[in-house]
This record gives sequence, C-alpha cells and structure tokens, in this order.
Amino acid sequence: IPNLPYIETEPARPAYIRNCTKHELWVMPAEVKLLDKFEAPDNEERFPVGIYQVYDLENPDNKPIEEVSLSEGKRVDIQYDWTGEKSKCE
Repeated sequence: IPNLPYIETEPARPAYIRNCTKHELWVMPAEVKLLDKFEAPDNEERFPVGIYQVYDLENPDNKPIEEVSLSEGKRVDIQYDWTGEKSKCE
C-alpha cells in the first residue's frame, strides 16, 4: 500500500429530491417523508445515489407516482401528484 500513488479527488456532490406538489410524499426505500411545497425548506431532502420510489400519501391505491434515479449532484423535482395535477416549485 505505501507504493500506491496518492490521488486527490473532489468531494461527492449531494443529490436531492424536492416535493413541488401540494401533498406530502413518501420516498422508499429511504423511508423519508417530504412535506408539501408550502413547507419549504422541509419539502426537500438529500439522498445517496440510487433509485427511489415516490409515493403520494393521499393516494388510496398506495402505488408509486414516480421512480427517481439519483446520480451525484442531481436534483429531482416531483411536480405531479397522484391525481396528475402539476405544481411548480417556488
């Protein structure tokens, strides 16, 4: 190991999911609740790189509304709730 070269790298950039809807969302498998867009900044969370399923807590069918693939430095805005209503982040 002492003969290996030292390579300096930049720190990893965080990835985020932000809830732009008027409903609370549940992110799995992280088990994180994202509050609605009116509760900013609590409508956004930092996540490790990976694939997540986003559920609308008002959806009686309990089916994911979106699958999110996060890579380093990526920010994903969830704009559609389970009814298909689109909202903008402010």
